[in-house]
Amino acid sequence: KDDKVRVNTSLSKRGSILDKDGNPLAQDGVIKTIGIYPAKFNLSNVDAKVTEIANILDISEENIKSKLDQNTDPEHFVPLVDILPDDSKIAKVLSIDDEGILIKQKSGRVYTGGGVSYTQLTLPTNRIVNISLVSVSIKKN
Repeated sequence: KDDKVRVNTSLSKRGSILDKDGNPLAQDGVIKTIGIYPAKFNLSNVDAKVTEIANILDISEENIKSKLDQNTDPEHFVPLVDILPDDSKIAKVLSIDDEGILIKQKSGRVYTGGGVSYTQLTLPTNRIVNISLVSVSIKKN
């Protein structure tokens, strides 16, 4: 009757994935999120700005418009893409004169090589699990 339950929450940290020489392939790091804060986003020339943002970030205009349309609270930040802090797209986006375009910082998984990485598990007949880290770079023509 007088029993109590206590919950302690602790944040976990992911380990680094290293190659055979000890160089990091994947590790925790800083990621920048480029997005729009609708309450401060200047609605004059909105189509031209959306086109410019889409071209810089290599995403479709429809993607941006869809995310903005789904947002019901103008005080809510609308994230568009996550990129590395040294990506040249940050300076290009900041050159657009609109205080509604924001860049936030968060912790996340960073992969060397700047590509998209994923892990593929295969089960050979001897039942030993091989893990292959594959890096794929996607470039827009």
